[in-house]
Amino acid sequence: MRNEQDNTRDETMTNDAKKVEVGTRIFNRGDMANQEHFGTVVKFIPATRLGPEEVKILPDSGAGLQPYTYTLAHVYHVDSGNGSTRVVTKTAYDELRKQQIESLRASVKNARVEFGDPRITRLLQVWHEQFRETFERNYKNLDYDSPPYAKTAKDRRKYVALDDGDSGRYLLEKATGIVWGIKAYGVIHRGKRMGHIDAIIEKWS
Repeated sequence: MRNEQDNTRDETMTNDAKKVEVGTRIFNRGDMANQEHFGTVVKFIPATRLGPEEVKILPDSGAGLQPYTYTLAHVYHVDSGNGSTRVVTKTAYDELRKQQIESLRASVKNARVEFGDPRITRLLQVWHEQFRETFERNYKNLDYDSPPYAKTAKDRRKYVALDDGDSGRYLLEKATGIVWGIKAYGVIHRGKRMGHIDAIIEKWS
């Protein structure tokens, strides 16, 4: 970060068009040489023929950083969550955090899968279709869609059994949505983790 130049003007200006003004809180996610921190806009520095309009930012006391200047046009109002928006308003930072928390809560909620969840039906469908080509190439005289080769689900206390015809093939853990291979019918094999049901559906679709 570069320090404010000695020849900057002392006057302060609001910038209503960009909704940044003296007192606006910002978040700087830092870079390889500077730590991330919060700060406050304390002054506007007019554009000159040598450079664009800038703002002077005072980092929060706990950051242990000196005040610095930053190009006003590069203070963003939408936080992408990466280096493409290095400096954003705290409002933008808070909005992204809110979205991330909501997304996390939704993912935790969607992790659990109960018997009857439509994702189980979809998993059975994509599982069946995933192996159709191989089956029909190797067994030309057999009907892949006949009952002996149907993919079905059976409800159990902690798991949903996923069967291939009369044989057990996988167990879906209700609490996590994780699909596991089995050691024997109804016995989970922790060494054969297939992945979350959503990921498997996406992979096989």
